[in-house]
Formats: sequence, structure tokens, C-alpha cells
Amino acid sequence: MPLLKHSSHKIATLLTLTFSGCLFAANSSDNPTLQSPEIKRVSDATQRVMREQIIEDAQNTFTLLGAELAAERGDTTLALNTYLRILANTQDPEVAERAIELATSTGNFLLSEQIFQIWQKIEPNASPAQRRIAWARALGQGDVNHTFGQLNTILNEASNEQIKRIFLLLAQVSLHNPDMLRTGNKQVHQLVMRYPNMLEANILDLVFSTGNREKSRILSALKKLSQIDENLSLPSRSALSFVVHEQPDTLSDFFDKNDSLKLSPTWQELEIENLIQNKQYKKASTRLQTLLTKKPQANLYFLAAAQSFEHNKNSDNNQVKQYLEQAYNIGTPEQKSRAATMMMLNFLNEKNWVQSANWLKKIESSDYAFVKNVLEMSLSSAQNNWEKTIALYNNQRSLTPNLQTHFFDNVQREQIYLSAMMQVRKPAIVLNEINQLIKKAQQQGNAARLNNLIYQRGILYSDKMHRPHDAIKDLRAFLILNPDNAHAQNSLGYTLLSQPETMNEGFDLITKAYQAQPESAAINDSMGWAYFQKGDYETAKIYLEYAYKNEPTNAEIAAHLGELYWKLGDTEQAKKIWKESWLQNKNDFILQKTLKNYQIRF
Repeated sequence: MPLLKHSSHKIATLLTLTFSGCLFAANSSDNPTLQSPEIKRVSDATQRVMREQIIEDAQNTFTLLGAELAAERGDTTLALNTYLRILANTQDPEVAERAIELATSTGNFLLSEQIFQIWQKIEPNASPAQRRIAWARALGQGDVNHTFGQLNTILNEASNEQIKRIFLLLAQVSLHNPDMLRTGNKQVHQLVMRYPNMLEANILDLVFSTGNREKSRILSALKKLSQIDENLSLPSRSALSFVVHEQPDTLSDFFDKNDSLKLSPTWQELEIENLIQNKQYKKASTRLQTLLTKKPQANLYFLAAAQSFEHNKNSDNNQVKQYLEQAYNIGTPEQKSRAATMMMLNFLNEKNWVQSANWLKKIESSDYAFVKNVLEMSLSSAQNNWEKTIALYNNQRSLTPNLQTHFFDNVQREQIYLSAMMQVRKPAIVLNEINQLIKKAQQQGNAARLNNLIYQRGILYSDKMHRPHDAIKDLRAFLILNPDNAHAQNSLGYTLLSQPETMNEGFDLITKAYQAQPESAAINDSMGWAYFQKGDYETAKIYLEYAYKNEPTNAEIAAHLGELYWKLGDTEQAKKIWKESWLQNKNDFILQKTLKNYQIRF
């Protein structure tokens, strides 16, 4: 069956991600990126905007301040769109420069080039600012010669704040460009020696030394980073994520060579996260108990919960909940909301709706407004309250995720919303909504959002509109970009089963999906249905009974299992399962079609 509902397996996945610590939550993808906040506090941002004289008009000043706050939250798309709007109104070169920085940092090099053309019309004569922006343009285009040939020149002409931004931009783009890392390595190492106490220089050095696998230099950079960034800023965490991805053992080597008790509390927590990530649970537990005995802190209880969760995944979560309650009891308002979020995810996974609702009420921090909205949508969706799910989304569409909370993004929220729409709205209305959202995603250059929307449209075509050819087109497009996505393999495979000429390909895709996620009810249903289509009813029974046991309220699984029992001659059991499902899902298309085929009425 295609993956339509926001079902329990998704909650379990979110629960697992929740227990990833700050290092790994900062960027868990295969291609880590540096998100560079331009401000830490509103007052700092205001002063900088005023000081650099981006514009003198008060209204534009506060609009740009909002853009910088959006960038700090990780919503660079909103920040960039704001700068583009102000640029159109003011034609200010400083605004153009910042817009190009944002476009380059998000990988939107076509837009960066377009802004550069606007810039040249605004300021036709060469200036230090224009040379910086030409350098950023070359960086985005992967022009290694220009990037490093002009680097010293633009640094000599830049202010201290501009140098920091240049270093971070170079680090961010180089993460994805081995030629940059290789060609500029020696020059970067010499440059950063001129700024021994500048955090951004050290981050740049860490990225380049990691990319070139220079272990002694990586360890030196980590040592320096632990001294000048005791609280681990977001760019530092992202750089560490790159280290973990490229050189998995290096962080462990660093902690082996340095007494963590002499490091800051944040770095001590980082060591424990690293131990948990490397499955050294006993060592992590010992370190945790030492620190908790010395000084109980909410962050340590979070790590204890993570250690317990990872070490005992197949056991009950009572110990995990105890640690989270302790974190909630002694934590700051932000930590209380984080603990409440994690507790609610636990109870959602257990389908304990009462406790889920209780902990939802305890999420009170304004930083968690987006998280709370997603969780409330998840709770209503899990209870099949589709109209409420839709209303929760529409009433708070303007909410944006806070990068600091590390829980959900807009893509996940949109997926829950569209799944609910598919349940209670006419397919044509849902299709129009998805197409409108696709158009916006294309305008924003938001590849992740666009990718997910194409997948959702494929599911709609397959499951609700019964347009298999259109579904296959969209699902193939998604799978090209996500070749190892088990649920995409399953959805496309299930759809291919409906076409005789593609049945074997569909079976192969579903098999791959099952190998990746053998416990998924949706994938087991597809496996069972594939064997059913082949006429192997006994094998089909194994998978379909497993799927039904794990999701007994799913009408499509019930339809398939009932049809199997009918073919095996157990018509009474078939009618029993169909009736139980019909009482809960009278309008389900697949179930209705199955009952009609077998001339069954209730």
C-alpha cells in the first residue's frame, strides 16, 4: 500500500531522531551544511544593521532585522525573499551584497547571478564591496582560481565582521566541493594563522583539514575550538557534523587525548553524545552518572534519556520517561518544552492519546510554537481527526520552524496536512492545493519541499485519483532523487503492481523496501499483495497477517487480508475482518471496491 497516513512508524522515526544530540541533530544528512546566524540577539542585529548603514529608513531597518532573525532560525528562504523585496525598493548595494551572500549560502547560484547583474547596474564602478560580491559569485560557481586568487585581496579590504562572513561562506560552499578543499588547503591554513582567536577562522580550518584528512591538524583545530567556543555555536556544531561524517573516529580520538573534565560542560555533553552515537553505552552511562552526581542538570538528563533509549530500544521506555521528567522538573522554560516534546513523542508512539494531550499542554516556550503545532497535528491525525488537522495547519500557516529546536521542518508539517486533506477533501481540490504549493516551492527554489510535494502528488494520483501512469511519473521522479527511500520504493512498487507490464519491477522495488524496513506495516501489506497477485497465497498470508496485526484499523490492509482469506476458502473470517473495518472506514475506496467485487453488504 502507498504510504498515505501519518502513521505510527513516522512517530517512531521522529522519536528516534529526537534522541540525537546537538551535534548530530545540527545536521544529520549526508551533506552537512553550515547555517550561519548573523545575530545572537535582537539588539546586536539592530546595532549592526544601523552601524553598517544598510538603509536609513526605519521601516526597512526593522524589515531587515526580521530577515536576519529568520536567517538565525534557519529560514534562509524567508530572509532572502525579504532582502530581495527591500533591494527592489531601495536599490541599495549593501542590501544586494547580503542578498547574494544568502543566495550563495543556500546553493541558489542562479539567483545569486541575477542579483549580481542588478548589483552592477546599481554600482557600475568597481569597489571593495563589488569585489567581495564578485568573489562570492565565483565561489558559488565553483571557480577555484578566482576564489583563492582574490581571497587575500578581499580580506585586506574587509572589516572584521565581513571577514567572519567570508570565512563562513567559504567553509559552507567548500563542504560540497572537493576541488575547493584540495586547492585552497595550504592557503587557508596560512590565512587562519593570522586570526588565531577568531571562531570563524578556526571553523574554516577545521573544515579544510577534515576535507583533506589531516588528522593532527583536525585534532589541533578541535582543541582550539573547545577553547574559544565553549558553548558550541551553531556553525561549530555544523562543522563538527562534517567531521563526524568524513572522519568518524576523529572526535573519539580527540576526547581520548583530552581530559573532558577540564572542558566546558557543553563539550562534556558532546563527548557523551559521541559515545552514544558509537554505541559505547556503558562508558556513556558511567560518564553521565559522574556528571549528574557532581551537578544535576537538565541537559545531562536529556543525554541520560538518549543513552537509555538507544541502549534499550526493544524494551519499555519507563527509564527514558523518568529521565525526561527530571529534565522537565529542573529545566529552564526552553528545556521544559523540549522535555515535554520528547515525552509527547513517546506517548504518541505508544498511542496513549490522553498522556500525549497532557504533555502537549506543557509545551509553552514560544521557541516551540512550530513544534507544538506539528505535534498537535500529529495527535489529531493519529486519531483520524482530519478536519482538526487541516484547521490546525491553516490557522497557523505563518509559523516557521526554529532551527534551534531541531525537531521538525515545514516539509514534515506539510506532509501531515496533505495526508489529512486526502482523507476528507475531493481529490481535485487536493490536487489543486498541491499544485499551488509546488508552484510556490519552485519560485522559492526549495528543492526539499518540491521533492516532497511531488511525492505527495504521486500518492494522490495512485491512492485517490486512480491515475497510475501519472502516479508512476511522479514517484519515479522522487525516487531518482531519493534512490534509497524505502517508502518511495514501496509506493512506486505498489503502484507498478497494478500494471501487468510493470508487475515484476514493482515486486523488485517492494522487496528492496522490505529489506530496508521489514517491520513496516505498509511495506508488509505491499509484499503480501504482491505475492497475492502472483497467486502465492500462503506466502501472502504471512505478510498480510503481520500488517493487519500492526495496523488493524487500516481499511486497505483489511481489504487485502479479507480477500486473501476468501481465496483460501475462509469466507467467514474474510467477512468478519471486512465488517470490522467497514464499521470504522465506511467511505474507504479500496474497501468499498473489494466489498462490491465480492457482492458483500453490511
